[in-house]
This record gives sequence, structure tokens and C-alpha cells, in this order.
Amino acid sequence: MNTADVPVLAVVVATRGGTRLDAALASVDWARERAVLDPVGEITPAQLPPDVRLGRDSGSLAALGSAAWLLLLGEHELATAQVAAACAAAVRDGASARPIAVEVEMLGVCFAPRVRPVRLASREGSALGLDRTLELELRSRSTPGRALDAALLAKGGESVAAAVDALEPAGRALAALLAQLGRHPRPLALAVDPLAAFLRTLRARPTRSARMARWVAAVLTGYRVILAHAMLWEWQHAQPATVRVVA
Repeated sequence: MNTADVPVLAVVVATRGGTRLDAALASVDWARERAVLDPVGEITPAQLPPDVRLGRDSGSLAALGSAAWLLLLGEHELATAQVAAACAAAVRDGASARPIAVEVEMLGVCFAPRVRPVRLASREGSALGLDRTLELELRSRSTPGRALDAALLAKGGESVAAAVDALEPAGRALAALLAQLGRHPRPLALAVDPLAAFLRTLRARPTRSARMARWVAAVLTGYRVILAHAMLWEWQHAQPATVRVVA
């Protein structure tokens, strides 16, 4: 099977749109179907290519297409040619769920986190999820198999200013996803989950020695989790209470 028409529905989770979303969609132009999940609701169909579907609710992820396989990636992530070939091979082999490594380019350094989330799975029975560090993953009924022999490439910002600028829209999108998934802000999550995200980045394997860049990236990753939970709390706190009419 070549990569000209892989029976995959590639779904990109949008953060703020623009050139990064365009690049993410272009990196999966080999997929039979493409879609954008916009949990914040700021992207219009007119901003997307004609063949790209638009969804708002993470619960209807599988309904955005009809291809047998589902590939999930974030707006800041790119599926390289190696990922395309590996997905084509996985579909041919009939694996049910496959973890994919996500290498992060941030502050001039490439980090390779040791945790590999499931990003490719059968469309039927799969749903979007967030792990405790708020990384995207697919929840599937089937047991994950061997990790793909390729990695997605995530762009985390070439400078501290660029990385900080991306935090606010990322926090809003993650807060919206948390709300759709029925999650509630908890003091324990605010205390423990950012630390888990910090340690995950700190333990990542950089391609070269970059101690200070690693620490800065870890701090920003932890803060991203705090920001998302804080925005979730703010949004839920602002919603009016449900009024019950007693007859």
C-alpha cells in the first residue's frame, strides 16, 4: 500500500488556527479523510480546505469521517513522510491501536518524551482522551500494540516568547476539551498533574546537551497544565446555576 490514499481519518485538534493548522493539515494530505476538531469554536468552515470537515464536540470524533482508521494529532504537530509510511504499513498489517512517539522541537532543542500515547486506532470504538499531563491520546477498546516506527514532530516554539505566546490558546483549547470530557478542576490535579508534566519533559531524551532549555521547557509544560485547569475552573464558575422548577 502506498501513501497516496491511506484509509485513515486524520483529525487535527485546533488551538488557534492559522499557519500551524494549515501545516498540520498539509502533513496528512495522504489520508483518505481529514477533519479539524475545534473545541473552542473559533474556526469557520471557510477557513479550511473544501475537503476538510469541521467538528466542535470531542464526543463525535469518530463521526467526522468513515475511514476504518483514526489518526489524532494536535495543531502544533506534523506527520512526517515516515509517519505516513508507518501508518500505511500498520493499516496493512491490521493492528488495532498503535502508540506514536511525539518529538518536541522547543527552544532550539528536540526532546523525545519516553511516554508514547496511542494516536492511531480503529475508528469504531475510539474516542479522544487526555492523559494526566493533558497530552492528546485515543482511548480504544483494543489493547495497544507495538509503537509506530516513526514519530510525530511537535513545534513548541523557537524562543521563550513564542512558547509563552502559545500557552494561552493551548490552555483554552485544553480547558474546552476537559469540559467536554466531563472533567472538573480538583485541587489534587492542580498540585500533582503539573508536576507530572514537568517531570515528563525533564526526563525526555534531548538530541544534544541542553540542560537550561530542558528546565525551561519542563516549567512551561507544567504551567500549561495549571493554566488549562484554571481556565476550566473559571469557565465552570461563570456558568449560571441550573434552575429547577418545582410544581
